[in-house]
Amino acid sequence: MDRNAVIGLLVIGAILLGWQFWMQPSNAEMEAMRKKQDSIEAVEAKERVDEKAQQASQSEPKAEQSPQVQDTIQEANNDSVVNVLNQQKYGSLAPFGSGKKEYYTLENERVIIKFSNKGAVPVEAQLKNYTTYDSLPLMLFTENHNTLNLQFDHQNRKINSTELFFDVEQPSDSQLVFSMEDETGAALTMAYTLGANENMLQFSMNRQNIATNDLLVNWNQLAPKSEKAVDNERQYTTIYYKIFGDDVDNLTTMGDEDSESPEEDLKWISFKQQFFSTTLIAEDKFKATNSNLAYNTAKSEEFTKDMSATFTIPAGSNGNFKMYLGPTKYSLLKKYDLDLEDQVELGWALFRWMNQILIIPTFNFLSSFNIHIGLVILILTLFIKTLLFPITYKTYLSSAKQRAIKPEIEEINKKYGEKDQMKKQQETMALYQKTGVNPFAGCIPMLIQLPILIAMFRFFPASIELRQKSFLWADDLSSYDVLFDLPFDIPLYGDHVSGLTILMAISMFLTSKYNMQSASMGGGNAQAKQIQAIMIYFMPVMLLFWFNNYSAGLSLYYFTANMTTLGQQFVIRKFFINEDKIRAKIEENKKKPKKKSKFQQRLQDMQEQQQQGANRKMRRNK
Repeated sequence: MDRNAVIGLLVIGAILLGWQFWMQPSNAEMEAMRKKQDSIEAVEAKERVDEKAQQASQSEPKAEQSPQVQDTIQEANNDSVVNVLNQQKYGSLAPFGSGKKEYYTLENERVIIKFSNKGAVPVEAQLKNYTTYDSLPLMLFTENHNTLNLQFDHQNRKINSTELFFDVEQPSDSQLVFSMEDETGAALTMAYTLGANENMLQFSMNRQNIATNDLLVNWNQLAPKSEKAVDNERQYTTIYYKIFGDDVDNLTTMGDEDSESPEEDLKWISFKQQFFSTTLIAEDKFKATNSNLAYNTAKSEEFTKDMSATFTIPAGSNGNFKMYLGPTKYSLLKKYDLDLEDQVELGWALFRWMNQILIIPTFNFLSSFNIHIGLVILILTLFIKTLLFPITYKTYLSSAKQRAIKPEIEEINKKYGEKDQMKKQQETMALYQKTGVNPFAGCIPMLIQLPILIAMFRFFPASIELRQKSFLWADDLSSYDVLFDLPFDIPLYGDHVSGLTILMAISMFLTSKYNMQSASMGGGNAQAKQIQAIMIYFMPVMLLFWFNNYSAGLSLYYFTANMTTLGQQFVIRKFFINEDKIRAKIEENKKKPKKKSKFQQRLQDMQEQQQQGANRKMRRNK
């Protein structure tokens, strides 16, 4: 055989091998062909069963069969078909592919958890010490609206745990054990334990020659509505998760949907509602492989959000887990030492810290006396305002000093006007230095108070302690109060009138009006006065719209805080500050030689350099 013939045969062989490789079916096509073949075999099996049944009936005497006999034959035929299908779908686990769905319950003083032998997971959870706003039992989740599925490989098949019927071993009020074991000795056991007076469910999974690889978990929950305002409840409903060995994070609460695929392993995942949560916790960790967290706003008014989580239980996991089913109460969650309390939305770092070290401990201390929650808010407000009284005094004192030198500042403004801004600034700073007045003295106390104000703003809507607690006409301080309903809906306002919001707006108007009158005693710029007058009316009206659908407890706090501030300012002005003495002190300071501070010296040097630069520029332009 010559050289060209050999080359030709090799080329033909390569083409045949390449064609065979190119034309072989993909994995998806092979799976589809397998399913098709399984269906064909199932149909053929049914035909064989029907044929045997027909032959048996033909061999029997022609006596007429009763309906009971016909039903028995039909059931036998159906069972045979089901067995064949289960064998194809589940392999050696086929006996667990069909059965009767049964329910079992674990219960203690706090929670009732309903399980099903189909899937061996919780299907319903009720909190015993809480009700919905409509006075119905509070359900964390309900059957058909909560799915927890474990997917694993078995005999080259993808098995879903929610399709299997488990055996139950000696159920009790505090413990349930679900198990299944095939003829090969492969076994899967899932045990649940609920301690007395606990919200934490213990969960262990034991695998023997089954599901030995990673387990893919698909968890879905449609959160039911339980609060007064569904829109506000939806805003606080989202998914929280803790990165293994790191911080807690969450999907955004804004918008109708959000999703995220964490790239790091997770310690726990939580479906959080406004005041309650269902949290799945790993004793070691969940792998980030194939993980995805997502939610969509529910279309029905009976639900808030449709939440889902996909994650992986690693093959080497010890199989121990926990599930928290309860309120997102800060003190309760903190005791587990798992950072679960980070689900309580207390604001960013500084504001959260203020809530943790001051607001929450004080609130809990006052609540321990079992006094009315409205009175707790009033006392808490008075305590905080008393704590801030020295700062309020410093602010008012600075304002009084500013009023005392305002006529001289106006003379400087009138002298230089807009023609020489640099010179006006220099003269103003010189006046401050000579009189000993710090222009920034009033700003620093305001900045110190700001974290507390924002901390309180975040605390009240997130505090379960206010949930369904009444005060005056408000039936739920965690939601908006209704003084009376409107027969129509006003855009950005709503279909009701909040009485506590009106009181809060009035108190803000009175406080602002008093401050403006105090400031005007020292004169002032006409344009600035006009802007202040507009803001006095604009801010309360704006807050009427903003707070009308907000927490009534927050409106009560701001009303009390504003009225307390008004009283403090009156007392300070009447008994603590003598403006005549302040003016006399300023005149005395003018006569004393003043040593400039380093900051003042640097500021003056900068102003002089800017002035020199401006002068050089003017000479060049000439």
